[in-house]
Amino acid sequence: QQRPPPINKHILASRPSGASPDGEFDSYWARLATLAGMDDKIGGVKLICLPWAGGSSRLYAPWASHRLAAAMELVTPELPGRMSRAAEEAIVSLPVLAAKLVEECDAAGHLAGTFVLLGYSFGAAVAFEMASLLEQRGTPPLALCVCALRPPHMPLASKHLSSLESEHIIDYFASKGNPIAPEITSNPEVLALFLGTVKADYQCLETYVATNAVLSCPLIVSGGTADEGVPLDALDEWRAHSSALTSVTHFDGGHYFFLRASAELADHILASLSPLAVAAEQAAGQAYETTIAAAFAEVLALPSDTVLDKSSNFFEVRCGTRRITARTIRRMPHRTQ
Repeated sequence: QQRPPPINKHILASRPSGASPDGEFDSYWARLATLAGMDDKIGGVKLICLPWAGGSSRLYAPWASHRLAAAMELVTPELPGRMSRAAEEAIVSLPVLAAKLVEECDAAGHLAGTFVLLGYSFGAAVAFEMASLLEQRGTPPLALCVCALRPPHMPLASKHLSSLESEHIIDYFASKGNPIAPEITSNPEVLALFLGTVKADYQCLETYVATNAVLSCPLIVSGGTADEGVPLDALDEWRAHSSALTSVTHFDGGHYFFLRASAELADHILASLSPLAVAAEQAAGQAYETTIAAAFAEVLALPSDTVLDKSSNFFEVRCGTRRITARTIRRMPHRTQ
């Protein structure tokens, strides 16, 4: 069942004849808003972004000033074992981590309305597993964006890092063009914490059981032309994991092409998601007219033949001589030309 389009909870309405005092009247309309699905959790499209192995929510900080952030809400969950959650133990099972993030995102309202999952490398594996869980629940994302990751029917980890010594892990990141920052390597305590999350994340990848799961949402796949661990032909095989449209785009660079092309990737994500979001908005708008009419009917105990008139952001319910008019203020997702 599709959710109604994004709507604020503020409803200005004419008071029905014989209406109760203000307190009960406010409760009356709050009940109507709930029935119509107009709660505060529904906003524009949410883009839930997950980082690469050892990464944190700060990875996507450059996008905060990009027009992508003006078009949709960027959600960057912090994973256990890092930053504000450093006191928590990092999770070493991909299905367990995905299930936990689904639960946390749901509780925070990030899965209400229209949302997209995006992940980079390890984060893409987490995002795919989350999408699979949400598919089983009947609430798939609008789309899944995967960057720099082999498809899940292949081994996800091109190199086993979870059992390597610290210096070898440091050398590995440097060889891939993503050297660990000096402020981390110069502090033994911080370095140990960081390497602990890297090893946990790679253990998730190394122990993941290959799957042929097929999603119903579109896939937006991106990869680096010089990424030896995720060759271009492997990116193409993501098409087997969606019954909808799958696009594959190549960016100059290696596994961490994001470091030099974050703006270009954001442009591509925005251009790819905009038509999907508009189509979802239009489909939800049709469902919304039916939903709000049913909500009016339930709250006001109107007969089933209640008529709904809609003009712009005004909704009018007519039943004989009884007439109720409500104005809603919509927050529509930003549209790009």
